[in-house]
Amino acid sequence: MINRRHFIEHVGGLASLSTASTLFGQNIIDNKDTLVKNEKAAILIWLGGGPPTIDMWDVKQGSATGGPSRALTTTGDFQINELMPKLANMGKDFSLVRTMATREADHMRGSYYMHTGFKPNPNMAHPSMGSVISYELSQDRDYLEIPPFFAISTGSIGGGFLGSAWNPFVVSSNGQVRNLGDNVDLQRMQALAAIETGFVKSTNSDMAKSHM
Repeated sequence: MINRRHFIEHVGGLASLSTASTLFGQNIIDNKDTLVKNEKAAILIWLGGGPPTIDMWDVKQGSATGGPSRALTTTGDFQINELMPKLANMGKDFSLVRTMATREADHMRGSYYMHTGFKPNPNMAHPSMGSVISYELSQDRDYLEIPPFFAISTGSIGGGFLGSAWNPFVVSSNGQVRNLGDNVDLQRMQALAAIETGFVKSTNSDMAKSHM
């Protein structure tokens, strides 16, 4: 398993996500002049606070609950809002599920439910989908040179009961990797690493060890 500190040490000059994306795309294997092909990855685009579904995926044209826009037939076997013609042309390459529903009316509870598959429980911190996928697949991808789980701008839902080691590696929305902007930040990280190492050695806390 690769952790955040290991990642930072090996890409010390990294200033943007673009370099990390290059590494991920090429799937470089240590000590092998070989590229891994046909690997799978998952990308979740979470449009929190985005347009309502009648303006995107479920127009409900002609109904009392429908919007002013018309439905546009895609190259697949479904229709979407006419305001998305480019996506309509790619309809054969993706699927649209309209049968998913939840009784969670609160947005925060609903978001947690969608990210983890569980309803919020004050006695249990559930891992997010990204944490579960990276946990299950990382043991078979020891060649991966970047963290297996990225989150853009937000921390998303973390590793929950899997441990903080499976939290997402967070980068800013402008592509900047946090704490790598200048030498001062790196010095602070080195100081923090020294403090954390001393703390972990003085305690038997599983949470502290997983953070390292």
